[in-house]
Amino acid sequence: METKRYYTVYLDGLANAEKASAFIGSRCYRGIYSGTKKVGQMERVLSDLVSVAYVAPCDVSAVLDALARIGFSGELVGVEMEEENGCFADAVPGSFFAVRV
Repeated sequence: METKRYYTVYLDGLANAEKASAFIGSRCYRGIYSGTKKVGQMERVLSDLVSVAYVAPCDVSAVLDALARIGFSGELVGVEMEEENGCFADAVPGSFFAVRV
């Protein structure tokens, strides 16, 4: 089985979760697009945590740009690489970094 690597972008705080809920609407998650290409999937994970998952390494900047357009401009986000093995995803040690949208 092939191991897939991708980034997950995390936004915490109740205000960010409320912005994400407004963007997602009544769905469980909503795609983040750069033009017609899907570059991530946003979902509200907890009451005060939002994630954008399945971000290819080459698409991190496109996701950050999309977050700024949605209304997360100026927010500090955490970015972590994960490896997917079957049903599970594990964080890649030492891959976490923070960046401002």
